[in-house]
Amino acid sequence: QEGNATLHILLRKKASVVVRAGTRATLPCGLEDPDNCENTDWLFAKSHHTSAVELFRSGLLQTSASSKSRPERMRVTANCSLVVKEVTAQDAGQYCCRQDEDALVHLSVVNSEEQMHSEVALKGRRRG
Repeated sequence: QEGNATLHILLRKKASVVVRAGTRATLPCGLEDPDNCENTDWLFAKSHHTSAVELFRSGLLQTSASSKSRPERMRVTANCSLVVKEVTAQDAGQYCCRQDEDALVHLSVVNSEEQMHSEVALKGRRRG
C-alpha cells in the first residue's frame, strides 16, 4: 500500500500538544538537526493500532488519498516543526517526525477552553 507504513518506533523524544478545535497546532520535531529539514519525514497515525500515513517525505508534502483532507492546512517550518491550521478532531493522534531517529508527538484536540485545561492538568499529573 503506497503511502502507508507501520510505525515501529524506538523513541528518543516524546511530546504532547493540546489545542482547541479550529485553532493552529505547532508540533515540535525535537530532533538533533532542526536546520536540515529536507531530510525530515512526518507521519500520522490515528492510533497505535492503525497504519501510518506519510504526510511529508524529505520535507515535501505527500498527497496520498488518505491524507487529502490535510495538505492545504499543513506545512513544515524552518526548524522542522509541523504546523496544522484549523485543527479538527480528525487531526488528533500520533505524529512522528523522522530524521535519523524518531520523535513522537501526540496531538489532542478539545472543543472548549475548559476541556483544554482539564486535558493539560491530566497530562501533567501523569508525568509526576
